[in-house]
Amino acid sequence: WQILEAVSLPAAGDVMDMERLEVVGDAFLKFSTSVFLYYKSLEAGEEEYRHKDEGELSRERSRVVSNRHLWQVGHILNI
Repeated sequence: WQILEAVSLPAAGDVMDMERLEVVGDAFLKFSTSVFLYYKSLEAGEEEYRHKDEGELSRERSRVVSNRHLWQVGHILNI
């Protein structure tokens, strides 16, 4: 059911669509990136992140999950 939901388009008139799953995916990407950056700021060897406040970590998260950055990573990985 979840596979069918993931590949269904809204125009197909199905009960579910990819757009709804995209919202969940975006939220998970932001959450997991936030957790990663937070724990990176706690590591002893990560001086670059150690002294960043919440605003700076938020800006870093926005940069990491931006469409432009994700496109660049996908291009490098050939996906």
